[in-house]
Amino acid sequence: MANFKIFKVKRVIFIIILSFPLVFLFAQEKTGVFNRLNNLIYLDFFGDGSLFSINYERQYFLLPYLFFTGKAGLGYNQNFNLCFFGSCNNPKKDYLTLPYHVTANIGGVRNFFEFGIGGTILGGNSTQYFLSYPILGYRYQAVKPNSFNFRVFFSFPFNGTDDYRFLFIPIGISVGRGF
Repeated sequence: MANFKIFKVKRVIFIIILSFPLVFLFAQEKTGVFNRLNNLIYLDFFGDGSLFSINYERQYFLLPYLFFTGKAGLGYNQNFNLCFFGSCNNPKKDYLTLPYHVTANIGGVRNFFEFGIGGTILGGNSTQYFLSYPILGYRYQAVKPNSFNFRVFFSFPFNGTDDYRFLFIPIGISVGRGF
């Protein structure tokens, strides 16, 4: 029985010694593209159903040249009135917008092609309360903290085009900082 206990102790010590190098392997510092900024705060101008919006975006890197993003934001828009003859009697209506998107990004170190799908929830007096749209664009991605990020994107709604009072500009620009 004593030999069995010694065998167990030797086996436990042997397993600890073998697993000890794995601790150093997993404790190594990340290098290259995976040591990137995962959080962004930025302003969108047009393009997502808002005249402007402030957004938070989280990025998930899979490979050095591929990452996914998820965005949520809070924005503002107004109704759209064209008055050719006489004055407009309709007062401007304000809309609270909640834009969001999920995109994939393929590219190099800082320059990426972006594609995905997004949506905007409209608050206010509108006949359309939800817009969904595809997203295609270009992204300049920062590598260092508090660096400049830039996006130019194109989006056109799948639905909601029958409500002509709502202003949807299909080209958008984003500027912000990563942390």
